[in-house]
Amino acid sequence: MSSGVVTRRAMTLREAAEELGVTAGALRVQIHNGRLRGKRVGPIWTIERREVERYRRESLGRPGPKGRRKR
Repeated sequence: MSSGVVTRRAMTLREAAEELGVTAGALRVQIHNGRLRGKRVGPIWTIERREVERYRRESLGRPGPKGRRKR
């Protein structure tokens, strides 16, 4: 018997940002820099759920340029 829950394969940039706890703008930068794969569908960026999970495992916590130090 099915639980009735439908899981979409892709999410919007805003949904991904909310799930990751970052801004949509930060994710746009990551897409531009090649650290995150996204697809633009008209005016809306979409990201595969598995890509969000990959990004969370590999990059979250160090999304900025290497070598930056807090002062």
